Amino acid sequence: AKQPAAKKAELKSDVHIQFDGKSYTQEDLLKIAKDVWKYDLKQKAGDLVSIELYVKPEESMAYYVMNKDFTGSFYI
Repeated sequence: AKQPAAKKAELKSDVHIQFDGKSYTQEDLLKIAKDVWKYDLKQKAGDLVSIELYVKPEESMAYYVMNKDFTGSFYI
């Protein structure tokens, strides 16, 4: 009898960005970006389908592209 292939364990990873005495995780930055989408850009949470973040610690800024159309930045 053929045995089923062993299921591969999924890779668990964490990204931490640390600078100037601050520390942010990927989840922290995504939460801030989602808040910008909802409260600053006045868009519906369900309408957000993609977020690209570019973090520049030397400027204390994160730049975003949301839904390939909305661009801007926020301080971190």
